[in-house]
Amino acid sequence: NPVSFYAIGKLASENYMRIFSKFGISAIALRLFNVYGPGQNMDNLKQGMLSIYMAQAINSNAITVKGSLERFRDFVYIDDVVDAFDKAYQKTNENDFFGVYNICSGFKTHVKELIDLIKKHHYSPVKINVIDGTPGDQFGIFGSSWRAKVDLSWQATEVLDTGLYKMMQWAINQKK
Repeated sequence: NPVSFYAIGKLASENYMRIFSKFGISAIALRLFNVYGPGQNMDNLKQGMLSIYMAQAINSNAITVKGSLERFRDFVYIDDVVDAFDKAYQKTNENDFFGVYNICSGFKTHVKELIDLIKKHHYSPVKINVIDGTPGDQFGIFGSSWRAKVDLSWQATEVLDTGLYKMMQWAINQKK
């Protein structure tokens, strides 16, 4: 039951693919959760909670949080996402196949936990400013990838602490 225009659009596209599969066109929808990792656009401060907070920490040693520190997300590392696409592509060789898969870690990470990890891997102290949230922002979302594990033999393997460290090192090197 989508609660946003964005989600309604995603569900509509999945339904189109489901119908196409009845005409012999294999289709797979991957529902990507909060993807992060090296190579992410660190200049766009309107997308990706993790990259926004990390960029703020690197650029100004301060993070502005819009909304509660108790909000939560499910973060999945880019290498795991690439692996999911590869396994999904292999599955499309089956005629008339249709599937929808959550590509997620399956772990709920609160904003406070995320910020603590950023601070842990940052080279300087980071100040945290909490302000009012943006109207319409989801409080929290996390998923289950059990269907991807069963049908695609896929599951996320990168731990957030390690993946965030790799991304932080990459981002700091980009600033040099």
